[in-house]
Amino acid sequence: GFFLEILNKLDYAFLGVMTAVLFATLLTPAFKVTNSGVGRLVSFGMCAYFYVRWQANASNIPEKVLDPTPEQKAEFYRITRNVYMNFSCFLAALFIFTVGHLRAHIQRMQEKLDDLREPP
Repeated sequence: GFFLEILNKLDYAFLGVMTAVLFATLLTPAFKVTNSGVGRLVSFGMCAYFYVRWQANASNIPEKVLDPTPEQKAEFYRITRNVYMNFSCFLAALFIFTVGHLRAHIQRMQEKLDDLREPP
């Protein structure tokens, strides 16, 4: 219904925002924000939200019929498209969480190496 259409439009918006955040986390010092307590909480919340949406949509995939009508074909396409989109959003949120954590870990290791290289 109407509520699911709004959620679907929000999912598309979230996918665009998370793609931009993922690239920022990969390529800029934005990983410090995504690795903060709030950033981790937001990433984890997005993971949980999209996991639930992914599973809910996956459980609603209609069974294929021998001679589907155009409406049945469109419904099957729409639901499977949403399943793949929600899975992609889930992975993007998980990647943001993981990349932020790993980049912060790498930075800490580099700082330790720099401290070891400095002469006393």
